[in-house]
Amino acid sequence: ENLRVIKCNREIVSHVGIHKIYVKIDELKLKVGAIFGVATHQNYRGKGFATILLKDATEKMIKENYDVSILWTGIPEFYRRLGWENAGSKTIFHFNNSNIEVLPDYRDLEIRKVEDDSELKTIVSLHNETNGVIWDENTAKLLLSRQAIETYSAFRNGSKGYVVVRGSKIIDFSGNSSLILALIRYIFLSKKLGRIEFQVPSNSKEASILKYFGVPFEEDYIGMIKIINLNNLKDILAKCNINVERINDPYYLVKQC
Repeated sequence: ENLRVIKCNREIVSHVGIHKIYVKIDELKLKVGAIFGVATHQNYRGKGFATILLKDATEKMIKENYDVSILWTGIPEFYRRLGWENAGSKTIFHFNNSNIEVLPDYRDLEIRKVEDDSELKTIVSLHNETNGVIWDENTAKLLLSRQAIETYSAFRNGSKGYVVVRGSKIIDFSGNSSLILALIRYIFLSKKLGRIEFQVPSNSKEASILKYFGVPFEEDYIGMIKIINLNNLKDILAKCNINVERINDPYYLVKQC
């Protein structure tokens, strides 16, 4: 039901997927449709098939009472024509041998490489303490068991943290900030990496700490977002001190400072 396709001569020639997730923002919970797997066979491109499927996916999300849709792309102008817009900001920090030692020492931590389900409940609990996609244990197990994914946890005096790494990129983390940063240093040195990339929300505690220490960084958008059901969002937006204004068409969201 969540895979939308176009067939030609019984062959699938174009595809768009919708992945249903729930996102927590403080006490608020959003039903979100993450668009993925947008692809058209090279012999059928330029016919508008992806556009047809994205419009169909939007109609499905409207009928099923989604709040917003999100996606990640390297071609934002294509999706902007269909109603998605850049949203959120992230800061990407870059570590190498010359600056890794600005991170906290890890030698007083109890560090484990997570290789079974024994710490799954702890990881899910830590993950769901912060704003973002809500995990359950089955989702976490599936995500953390993907190929080339490694998860490390750290403990110290009752404090906990974990970091998920793929290659030289930190792709997920949660818990005590000091433990998270110390784990990054441990992973960099133990895996003998030449560099490591750490991506965080721009307004996060970790971003403030690393900017203070002068770690090189760049700013970018987290992804793209499209409002699916504005009426659903009005109460949620009001709690965040955001007003809805209409300037011709479409709607604009205005943050009250």
